[in-house]
Amino acid sequence: MSEKIEIEDIEVKIEKDNVKRIDENWHERNEALVSRWRDHCVSSCKEHEKAARHFSRKNKQYGFPTALLPAIAVLISACYNGSNLKDIIAPITFLSSVSSVIYGVMSPAGRSEKHWSFNAKYGEIASLIDAELSRAKQFRRPPDMFMAEFGTRINCIDGNAPPSPGRGWLPDIFCCRKEKEEKMRKRMIDEIIDV
Repeated sequence: MSEKIEIEDIEVKIEKDNVKRIDENWHERNEALVSRWRDHCVSSCKEHEKAARHFSRKNKQYGFPTALLPAIAVLISACYNGSNLKDIIAPITFLSSVSSVIYGVMSPAGRSEKHWSFNAKYGEIASLIDAELSRAKQFRRPPDMFMAEFGTRINCIDGNAPPSPGRGWLPDIFCCRKEKEEKMRKRMIDEIIDV
């Protein structure tokens, strides 16, 4: 048994607002603030590229010998297993184990990848700002919306960026994240107030 249900047309009245949003126009001070943000992103991009290259070099300097030392110790111990060289082999084996542990704990490989990642993030934001500023003023997005979006994105990236070797880079355990965030907030507020 199937029942037939009739649905009546429902009339919905939608009242349109007579209030239109008036967008703020681009002014020199808006462009100056966004240009400072772009300059900050470009300098941070370069800084993270330098840091990534620095840690890549460290990875090559310390990674290769750390991997090579255990291999040499195994070869030496295999060749001279029964001789008096055991007194020499034991310290080499111990040294290779200690160097492997130290390299594993302080591995620069992960640090270089983080810096490459933030290099790309800062570069992307700088490119998007360049693209927006290259348009004619009448075809740009409203500056209040643009500045809100990009100010938030830059703050987020600045707050999560790893410290670079150039500006006192202790591991994150020793750095106070709240102090970094507070300094970043103050810097952004000062920039907005200056405009």
